[in-house]
Amino acid sequence: MLRLIAIRLAVFVPTLFAASIVLFITINVVPGSAAKAALGIDATPQAIARFEALNGLDRPLHVQYIEWLGKALAGDFGKSFQNHVPVGPEVARRLPVTLELAVLAFLIANLIAVPLGAIAAFYHQRKGRYRHHAAGHDLRRHSEFLAGDPAHSRLRARRCTGCRPAAMPR
Repeated sequence: MLRLIAIRLAVFVPTLFAASIVLFITINVVPGSAAKAALGIDATPQAIARFEALNGLDRPLHVQYIEWLGKALAGDFGKSFQNHVPVGPEVARRLPVTLELAVLAFLIANLIAVPLGAIAAFYHQRKGRYRHHAAGHDLRRHSEFLAGDPAHSRLRARRCTGCRPAAMPR
C-alpha cells in the first residue's frame, strides 16, 4: 500500500508540472493581453507597454514561466491585475467552498455508482442485465449534457440506451 502511494505521489509531481506548463502557455497564447484586460479597451499603446514592462510581461515566455514557477513554489502567486490584491489569500479564502463542492460531488457520484455497480454485479450474466446498462448510459448522458455536449449525448443515447451491443452474446 505504501509503495502504491509513493508511486502515485511520484507521478503527481511531473503531472502537475506538465499541467502548469500547458496552462501557462495557453493563457499567454490566447488573443488579447493581460495589460488590455487590466487597463481596459481604451488604453493607449504607451500605457500598455508601460504596464507590460512593470509586470514583466514584455520578457520571453520561458523567462516569465521560470520566474512564476519559482514564486509559486515559494507561495507567492502574485497580485490580481483587476482587484490589486494578492492572489494567494483570495485562493485560500475560496478553497473551503471549493473543497466542499468537490467532496459533495464525490459523495453524490458514489451514492449513485456503488448501488448501480452492486446491481450490475448481482445481475451479471442473467437475463435483463441490459436494463442496468441503459440506466448507466442515461446517467452518463446527463453528465455530458451538463458538461456542455448535448449533441454528442443525444447521439450516444440513440445508439446505446436500451439496446444490446452487437458483441454481447445472447
